[in-house]
Amino acid sequence: MAWHFHGLDHEDLGKAYDSRLVRRLWKWVQPYRRELFASIALMVLVTGQDILLPWLFKKGIDGPLETGDMHALWLLGGLMISIVVISFAAKGPQIYLQQRVSEQVIRDVRHETFAHLQQLSLDFYEKNKAGKLISRLTNDIDAIGQLLREGVVTLVIDTLMVTGVLVVMFYYSWRLTLAVLLISPLLALLTRGFRDRARRAYRNVRRKIAEIADNLQESIAGVRATHSFHRHGENIRRFDQTNIENLGANMHAATVWASFTPLVETVGAAGIGIVIWYGGVEVLRDAIELGTFVMFMMYVQKFLAPLINLSQLYNVFQAGMAGCERIFQLLDTEPTVKEAPQARSLNGAAGHFRFEAVTFEYRPGEPVLHDLDLEIRPGESVALVGPTGAGKTTISNLTARLYDPTRGRITLDGSDLRDIRFDSLRPLMAFVPQEPFLFTGTVRDNIRYGRLDATDGEVEAAARVAHAHEVIMRLPDGYDTRVEERGGNLSMGQRQLLALARALLADPRILILDEATSSVDTYTEHKLQEGIRALLRGRTSLIIAHRLSTVRHVD
Repeated sequence: MAWHFHGLDHEDLGKAYDSRLVRRLWKWVQPYRRELFASIALMVLVTGQDILLPWLFKKGIDGPLETGDMHALWLLGGLMISIVVISFAAKGPQIYLQQRVSEQVIRDVRHETFAHLQQLSLDFYEKNKAGKLISRLTNDIDAIGQLLREGVVTLVIDTLMVTGVLVVMFYYSWRLTLAVLLISPLLALLTRGFRDRARRAYRNVRRKIAEIADNLQESIAGVRATHSFHRHGENIRRFDQTNIENLGANMHAATVWASFTPLVETVGAAGIGIVIWYGGVEVLRDAIELGTFVMFMMYVQKFLAPLINLSQLYNVFQAGMAGCERIFQLLDTEPTVKEAPQARSLNGAAGHFRFEAVTFEYRPGEPVLHDLDLEIRPGESVALVGPTGAGKTTISNLTARLYDPTRGRITLDGSDLRDIRFDSLRPLMAFVPQEPFLFTGTVRDNIRYGRLDATDGEVEAAARVAHAHEVIMRLPDGYDTRVEERGGNLSMGQRQLLALARALLADPRILILDEATSSVDTYTEHKLQEGIRALLRGRTSLIIAHRLSTVRHVD
């Protein structure tokens, strides 16, 4: 089963095919099948001993207690104690192995999902909010983990228990067993009616959790605007609205669950009543022994409890399947910008770009660029100037192949960009945007992001050329100063200087600067222009700027 969506807000996935979801989930579990099967083997041991105990009670009542054989009674008691001890010893390793399998699967799912997110194109992130994506990696995957930890254990143990108990009950009294089974069709009908309602309810719960995560992420990221415009009350109102909707979704799921559980327990109580009435009649008629009647009383509890547990398992199962749906939906989303099947590697590049009748649309029917022809020769620096919204940044994004043209083509040294492998194209380029992104870590780490194998000396040399060295040395710990989330403890000008140093260190053949010096002061920019001119020399460069000083020296 595959879902293909441009955005992930669409939740009407139609009827879920649980078997297909389980088959896909098994691909993640399969590498750990030995540990899983060992855990299941221990479950069989524990469950088998649990089934054996009521039978031993029967043997005790109809044997030693009736005949007064103390020796046999001691043997029977010792056997029961041994069974309990063995069961206790097996249960710990079983729980550990099941937990280990679950945690390893969760790790692999998170890795695959995160790796897939790294491959998706920019338009995906423009259509899907960060909070909802974070919810996929946390809440939805946690629901899958809970399914593996609790659902699998419950399903295996209870299935074994029901099967084993039925076999023993049929052996000793098929009439009494059939009487107990009268409640099974009613349980099946109740479970079937509950399943679809629960699926819809828990899918809605997962969606509301994602909306809360998105609201939190947006509020935290926009805290400066909140303080500037004093919109704390508005943020609280919006969060409260989302929070109330989440409460409503959870209470609806709880209502579905609350209406189901008492019905199931009532049916279970009816089963016990059948055994007491019909079994008592059979004892009085001497059709069965008293020990068999007591055994049936114990077995009916063990028979009904798994049926109730299996019904209640839908709580975990539906949440886990809803999580699986959302994760698989994400994994089935393909990047819009991807390599052609025949894509090839470049052995270096001269840096000769051509835009040939390029038209580009972010939204269908609303072109931003119309039949653009543009040539940038090897080693040439070209500036783009114009009003906001004219398409300057779009051209730079197309040059870096962050998007593909809607029509027309862009070539590098005569080859369509779509025919060049990413791992060959991207290392040739350095892209410095107007609002550069800095990662949590040190200043040194952020500059080295341009070339991970660079030495400390090379990092400092790049910073000096970018005129960032003096600024860095004024920071509390120099190059070892910690950068907070998104560079929040640095000014925009400082961030731009670090981004330029990062690009210098990468030593790209092709350089794209998008308002890369817009936030530095005039004095620093004057000094920085010397470094930029040195950086542009011999490189193909595309520069977007509004300051005359930035574009004065371009070709």
